[in-house]
Amino acid sequence: MVEIIDYVIISTILFGVGIYGMVAKRNAIRMIFAIEIIANA
Repeated sequence: MVEIIDYVIISTILFGVGIYGMVAKRNAIRMIFAIEIIANA
């Protein structure tokens, strides 16, 4: 059974990846993808 903490951990990982994508990548398309990842988290 999936616990709520599992969702929180996955959302935190996705949010972290999105923030890293916004900070590290200066390409506009990659920044848009990073924003989409944050929105999905």
